[in-house]
Amino acid sequence: NAMLFDLMKNYHQYWVNQDCIRLSQTSFLPSIQSSPFYIITRTHDRPYLFSHMRQSLTEQVYPQSRIYHIVCTDNTASYDYVKSTLGIDYHYHLPVHKDLTNSHFHPNQYIDLIYAEIIQATSLDGWILVMDDDDHFLHPYVCMFLSQYLTDIHNVITWKFYRPDKYIYPLDTQHPQMGEIASCGYLYHSSQIQLGYWHQGGQGDYPFYQMLFDSRQERFRIFLDIYLTGVNYETSISGWSAM
Repeated sequence: NAMLFDLMKNYHQYWVNQDCIRLSQTSFLPSIQSSPFYIITRTHDRPYLFSHMRQSLTEQVYPQSRIYHIVCTDNTASYDYVKSTLGIDYHYHLPVHKDLTNSHFHPNQYIDLIYAEIIQATSLDGWILVMDDDDHFLHPYVCMFLSQYLTDIHNVITWKFYRPDKYIYPLDTQHPQMGEIASCGYLYHSSQIQLGYWHQGGQGDYPFYQMLFDSRQERFRIFLDIYLTGVNYETSISGWSAM
């Protein structure tokens, strides 16, 4: 299985790279200047994994001025290594956020706090990807490859997420189920944000994805049967066991 996964991952990397070479030779390339990406990352006491994720972002063959990294921390150690990282565009430190006094606060609620900031900041108009510190881009051409699908703000783009033990992707794209969608496996426009859908727990992002999926016509649901993101370690399926 490991050999098969590696073979498919390498094939998809080659396919993405070749497709982007084709795009670069057409009039499409200048248009990507108008497609900013906002990468939302929560990191907690995992400087090595965060550094690996960050490297995959800075290696994207895409205008770096159009990739904005929004990082959230919740303790002093995490705050320190994020602050020492160059190129972070927005840094939210949760302990100083007034909403933390709410007794109903849960670990995934940081997403809503950042969403609220994005909604209020009209300049943050672009495409959102939630990428935790144990995720990364599998190829340097992912953002360029995805940009060809950013033709309508109602589009939701979903792709395969790589784990050493399996890929995460719907068996039936007409009826995606919980456990078949990775939080780092879909992209959506900032205008489609709605608060309150991220729930507590390991699959807390699924209600938000289900809302996006259910609220739009089929032509706006784009599924890419290809690996674009995955975990940034090879011997574990949990970031905590990879520490």
